[in-house]
Amino acid sequence: MPADTREPRATARADVEPDPLLADLSARHRRLVWPLVAFFLAWYLLLMLLAGYAPRLLSHAVAGHVNLAYLLALSQFPMTFLVARRYSRAARRRLDPLAARLRAERVAPGAEAVDVEPIDAEEVTTWAAEASR
Repeated sequence: MPADTREPRATARADVEPDPLLADLSARHRRLVWPLVAFFLAWYLLLMLLAGYAPRLLSHAVAGHVNLAYLLALSQFPMTFLVARRYSRAARRRLDPLAARLRAERVAPGAEAVDVEPIDAEEVTTWAAEASR
């Protein structure tokens, strides 16, 4: 019988794929991400549509030289942070426990689970920094 020439990562993925726990985790992730993405894109699209079809509405002054267009455009920043916060809180409650359970079940019997330490930000180099050398 020929030796398995697949990469270890691909082999591990193939071992986990039929697991119903992974399917549940993926489904929960999709149910969490898609509504958030749809909400954020709809908010952004609203600004674009209003700019194209209702410029007089957006030119309405709110305070001094600040008009509604500025407020809606600047609202994209807090909206980004709100979506990110919503995702991280929901992921911590709904996805992380399931991922931890999946990880614990996939550890070989008798082997210890390996805790992965977070990477120090100073150790991380970007492609641009590597390319400039």
